[in-house]
Amino acid sequence: MQALSKTAAIRESANAIIHLRVPASLKARWVRQAQSEGKKLSDWITQRMEQAVHPKVTGIASADVDVQRAVIAEREACAKVCDDKAMRCETRAQEAIEAGEHDEVSAIRSTAWQISVCAAAIRARGAA
Repeated sequence: MQALSKTAAIRESANAIIHLRVPASLKARWVRQAQSEGKKLSDWITQRMEQAVHPKVTGIASADVDVQRAVIAEREACAKVCDDKAMRCETRAQEAIEAGEHDEVSAIRSTAWQISVCAAAIRARGAA
């Protein structure tokens, strides 16, 4: 239901017209596909163009573009949490060095490295 209201909002705010010449057979195929998805042809074309411009997110086959953007933002937020935690670990390692607690440094830096690897893995999933 929310997707319908978003489509309606986009349709109401749309104020530009694009004329597109395509073979009649292609238009007919697009019309059939749009109808099978319960959409108007213009809405179907708009959605397809947005999907082409904004690459799909792994794990979401044909999600709404707003959902895709939210997933990308959430994924980056998770990676940033990992980055921040890794930096805090590195700061703790530096403090341990200054305090002469050298036995702790390796463990803390190992943890920082593992967290950084997690951040990279989160970002890599978004690029896949």
